[in-house]
Amino acid sequence: MAKTKIYFWLKVDKKFFDNLFIKRLKNMPGGYTMTVIYIRLMLESLEDDCILYYEGYFDSLVQELALKLDVSEDDINMTVAYFTKCG
Repeated sequence: MAKTKIYFWLKVDKKFFDNLFIKRLKNMPGGYTMTVIYIRLMLESLEDDCILYYEGYFDSLVQELALKLDVSEDDINMTVAYFTKCG
């Protein structure tokens, strides 16, 4: 029996990349990487009502997210710090 695929919608503003925070981010060193990480975090949270849960497999949420997204912990830290600062 074939698995049933479940689809989710991520509603993104048509001018997402024109947003001043995203424009500023793209001009920073590693900005494109952080933009992709941000989008992947949004996608990762869709299944759980847009909440990222810490499952406790590693010492920190950053370590878990880095492994899930196949990126470095430094990239996750920089992304989280940037968007925390920007609100």
